[in-house]
Amino acid sequence: MLITAPAAVGKSTAAEYMSNYLKCPILDLSNLQVGDGTLDGMASKSLGIRKNAQFQEALVESRATLLIDALDEAEVRSGQANFRAFVRGVADTASQVTGDRPSLVILSRAESSRIIQETFGDRRLQFVHFEIRPFGRDQSERYLERKVTDVYQNQGKEALHLRHTQPYSRARDALFAVLASAMTQNKEEFWDDSDVRDFLGYAPVLDVAAEYLAVDNFANLGGSSIGSSEGGWVIGIWSLTSSINCFCGSSQSL
Repeated sequence: MLITAPAAVGKSTAAEYMSNYLKCPILDLSNLQVGDGTLDGMASKSLGIRKNAQFQEALVESRATLLIDALDEAEVRSGQANFRAFVRGVADTASQVTGDRPSLVILSRAESSRIIQETFGDRRLQFVHFEIRPFGRDQSERYLERKVTDVYQNQGKEALHLRHTQPYSRARDALFAVLASAMTQNKEEFWDDSDVRDFLGYAPVLDVAAEYLAVDNFANLGGSSIGSSEGGWVIGIWSLTSSINCFCGSSQSL
C-alpha cells in the first residue's frame, strides 16, 4: 500500500495512528541513509534475530504489517543509487508476500513515490495507491477552530471564539476570502476552485491563520491583520502572505 501526500499534510500522523491501530512497527526513514539491505537490517536490529524471523514469516503471510515512513527524506539523504537499491530491497520483500492483505505500507511525498511505482510496475507487483489531500471546507473550519483554541491556551487566555461564535465565524470567513482573492477573482464560490481549496485546506496555512484569529476582540481586528472598511472586511494581505511563506518555506510547497 502506497500513501502519498504533500509536505505537512499528515503522513507521519497517519503512520502513528495506523501503527497504534494495527499494533505494527514503523520504520522511520527520516534520519536514515538507506541502501541495499536496509529493510532487513533495521528489522533485525530492532527485533533481534529470533523475533525478526517470526515477524518476517508473518509479513509474507500477510499476518503482520510494516509501516515505512518518510521515504522522501531517505531519498534526499541517501542519493539516487542507494535509494534505488533500497527500493529494490522493498520490492524483493513485497514479491515474497503470499497473503491478500497489504504487508507493507509506504508513506511518501508524491515525487519520491515514482521510483516505487516504477519498480513495482516493472516487476508486476500489485499495490494500491492512496493520496492524502488537503482539507475541504468543513474540515478546514474544524481544524482551524482547534488550532485557534491551541493558540489561546498557549497564551493562557480563554478560547473566545468558542463563546463569540458569530464574530469569529465572520472574521474566519473574511480571512479565507482575502487569502482566496490572491488566487481567484471569484469572491463567492472560491471553495469550488480546487487550487484555492487545496491552498486554504493546507495545514500550515491554517496554522498561520489561527495566529491571526486568536485575538481579544474579533470586531476590532486591525493593523496588519483584518479590519473593518465600508461595512466589509479587509486584510493586510502582503503581511499575511509573507507570514505564510515564512512558516511554510521549509516544506517547499508554496
